[in-house]
Amino acid sequence: MAQKEWKREEMKQNQGRTEQNQRKKVQKKTGYRAVLAASMFLIAASAALSACQKSPAAETTAQTQAAEETEGAVSTALGAADRVLEENGMLYLKYRTEIRSLSKETGEMKTLCQFDTGDENSTFWVYGGGLYFDRIQAESGSTQGTELYGLYRLDLESGVEEHLADLTDQPSVLYASKNRLYVKGYNMNVIYTLDENGKTAGELSPSDTIYGEIPAGCSELFNGILPYYTEQFGYMPVQNETCLVIADVDGSHPREISDITNTSSVLFAKDAFFALLRDGNGNTQCYRYEVSDPEKRTLLYETAENISLVQYQDGYLYLMENQASQISTGKYSFKRIAADAKADAAANAAEAQNALFTVEEEPGMTNDFSMYGNFYVTGNQAYCQQFKDYGVYLGEKTLDDAAGGEVTLLEPVLFQSPIRELGHVEAQSETLKSADGSRELGSVYAERLVFDGEGDAVEAMNQTMQELQASVLSAARTDSMNLDTEMSIDTAETDGSEEEVLPQEADAAQPIYSMALTIDGDDAITYLDDHYVCVRADGYEYTGGAHGTPFRQYFVFDRETGARLSLSDVVENPVEELQAKVGAAFRELAEKTNFAFESPEDLEHTVADGISYESPFYLSETGVVFYYAPYEIASYAEGFPEVTIPYSELEMRIALSK
Repeated sequence: MAQKEWKREEMKQNQGRTEQNQRKKVQKKTGYRAVLAASMFLIAASAALSACQKSPAAETTAQTQAAEETEGAVSTALGAADRVLEENGMLYLKYRTEIRSLSKETGEMKTLCQFDTGDENSTFWVYGGGLYFDRIQAESGSTQGTELYGLYRLDLESGVEEHLADLTDQPSVLYASKNRLYVKGYNMNVIYTLDENGKTAGELSPSDTIYGEIPAGCSELFNGILPYYTEQFGYMPVQNETCLVIADVDGSHPREISDITNTSSVLFAKDAFFALLRDGNGNTQCYRYEVSDPEKRTLLYETAENISLVQYQDGYLYLMENQASQISTGKYSFKRIAADAKADAAANAAEAQNALFTVEEEPGMTNDFSMYGNFYVTGNQAYCQQFKDYGVYLGEKTLDDAAGGEVTLLEPVLFQSPIRELGHVEAQSETLKSADGSRELGSVYAERLVFDGEGDAVEAMNQTMQELQASVLSAARTDSMNLDTEMSIDTAETDGSEEEVLPQEADAAQPIYSMALTIDGDDAITYLDDHYVCVRADGYEYTGGAHGTPFRQYFVFDRETGARLSLSDVVENPVEELQAKVGAAFRELAEKTNFAFESPEDLEHTVADGISYESPFYLSETGVVFYYAPYEIASYAEGFPEVTIPYSELEMRIALSK
């Protein structure tokens, strides 16, 4: 669902490597750290102040030196890589596996860097004519293999890509300025010096940089990166064990902001910073704090909705209102409010009634609204991701005094789902009630792929998908009723008293159950040619506790007959041979990652003993993939462990064209 990329970012900042390895398919709601600076860094004014005390000759020399420094200054980008960067009339954004540039003048969009299957990227920066980025590579070609972390630079003029350095872990933020490249990650803080060609020339100790000025008892914020804040905004936001701390740019005069205990809900600007706080009624309040006097704050906006701070630009604060649901498609509204010190909360409430952009997910696209590059304002232009015909576009509109004009969808498309080639996705949802109909137990949301066309084959495939949808709806009705019955029995039997109430029974009006099934545009089609298609359906059931239970099914169809194919329809290798191949592949994976409950040797035997023609599998571009559900052979955090047996190692019964 639409919360997966956000969960990934939270895990990356606050959890260990095991959770980090699940970043690809996990999502969450989180605060946004979209930071927009108001100006480029400037040449220090001290030379100008001292020049008045020098002789005319010395004054001329100082002026010449200042001019040379200004001409030689290398510009760095503004913004945040998890949103949009801006530099020299160009915007830079990431969507999925591509980093792209967009000319503000011409509207031309180009792909600068595309990551291959099995590779990933976390962040990037633009500085001095170069695109700096990381690449995460799976050593064995498997997404769960040992990962290699590297730092790279792409020359934006020549297109030449160079490897700069190996890293010990995945970076979360890059920032380059003044011939330095800062690399921040989980338990990693590396600072490189850059030569005249933008290449890494050496390393600096953090204590010899701005990090050495952090006030005692404080640390860098989880979000963003310290040198960007100090250079672009002119002060130092850090945190201690309890709250946000604002210090002067050199780390002096630290002031605690005691009411801001969650620093991920803060957005910083040059003369002010903005924070979201919760009141006793569950409402969210947005305040402006003055950097010069942090004790002074102004209420800008109050709402009962779930909002996050996106960007501050030219006196306006941009917010995202998130109405995403765990059991249905989500809705996101981007709004703006006045954010100067004289702003009025009542007037802003009226202003926020008109959204600049509204993004509504559609069935089949519930995981395709990305938290990367989804909104940005520059001058009088605003950009936001938009959906159309199972495609994701970057939409552009010109702002006026109200909500703005018509949205133009920029080409090329950011992502086009293969669902469009096959048909469309339909969804059905229900509110689940108790047996007597008096209470709401939860909800169920189930999608199905509808193949377009006519004929027996199309009808047969649609019948299979409809049966899947119906089975999920039926299971949700049954499971929610059973859960309600079990809780009622437990309540009655606890200590023999019917009056004692279990914690989960304390508020019977609260739903306790949810189930969802999605045919996601992201991963819904794992293989497609003129004769065969493999469809993936993802499910999630929640019955209480820390997390729910994910489930997954694949459907391999013969498009000419409409038949659903089993493993024995796809390969003709003897079962014993498949057992040996799959067992060995999982052993190799376990030897590299230690992901399983058992030792690699024991895992090999466990897997081999269980492989049959009834084993779950799916088709990929490169081979037949065997997989397990969470908890079958590994912990929940490992997701769905899988291995691929290349087609070249199998005796295929069907002829695949890829």
